[in-house]
Amino acid sequence: YLVLDEAHAIKGGGKTARAVKGVRARRRLALTGTPLQNRVAELWGLFDFLMPGYLGSARAFERAFARPIRDSRAAFLRAGATLPAGEEALAAL
Repeated sequence: YLVLDEAHAIKGGGKTARAVKGVRARRRLALTGTPLQNRVAELWGLFDFLMPGYLGSARAFERAFARPIRDSRAAFLRAGATLPAGEEALAAL
């Protein structure tokens, strides 16, 4: 088993994330008291530790989910409306 406490430390990638993802383990658990904050891409980092490849590559996740959701939210803030692509990506996630 590999239990990662303070898992929010890996949600953005970087040296720490690469190091813990390189540890071989049959089971993985990520514990964090820090919620995902404003970036859907943070979810990818945690899932990539727990279930590598499940959400695709970081680039594919960004293109399919993070960007449409971010753009949708930005449009909502600017004009009070949402873009369908963002809502579809959020629902698919």
